[in-house]
Amino acid sequence: MLDDLIQQLPSLLDSKSNPLLYLLLCISAIMENLIPPVPGDVVTAFGAFMVGTGKLHFFWVYISTTIGSVIGFTLLFLVGKFFGKELLIKKNFTFFKKEAILKAEQWVQTYGIWLVLANRFLPGIRSVISLTAGFSNLSTYKVLLFSFISSSIWNLILIYLGYSLGNNWLTVQSKVSHILSQYSKAIGLLLLCVVLIYFFIKLKKYVAKK
Repeated sequence: MLDDLIQQLPSLLDSKSNPLLYLLLCISAIMENLIPPVPGDVVTAFGAFMVGTGKLHFFWVYISTTIGSVIGFTLLFLVGKFFGKELLIKKNFTFFKKEAILKAEQWVQTYGIWLVLANRFLPGIRSVISLTAGFSNLSTYKVLLFSFISSSIWNLILIYLGYSLGNNWLTVQSKVSHILSQYSKAIGLLLLCVVLIYFFIKLKKYVAKK
């Protein structure tokens, strides 16, 4: 259903005024955080594609998507901050499983505020990081600042990518989806290597103490 909607985005443009499209981009970026299956990055790439056709302005696409990303992150951060770890684990929400929250907590404890800075570049665990940052002992000011920086850089790259890939939306959508898929696999492999190295170092220190 989501894929069909994405493919039909250009035809929906005829019934929308430009301000409403900027609002759509902002809402999409928000919902991507709250409901991870929402393909916010692809919709952002669509906004970039529309910039290339001259129907949308680069600055406002960039601003609307970045604001949406920060709002989405902040909402989940506040949920984590005010509801706490115990309630989130007890509820075991569909998109925020207990195992994912506990794993993200380990990452936050290891990398601290720098994980928030890398947040937008970590597909699949962005939302869980937002929640976990909320109930961790991190500075609210620094978390929101680093979230803004992360979103600003990621959206700039994504919009440039969507803008530069061509004038056919289906082609752009296919290329962006492929690039994001390969990127996700690469990041997943990198994270796996980091975890293995981390546990290897811990094991080596443990053995050395024996």
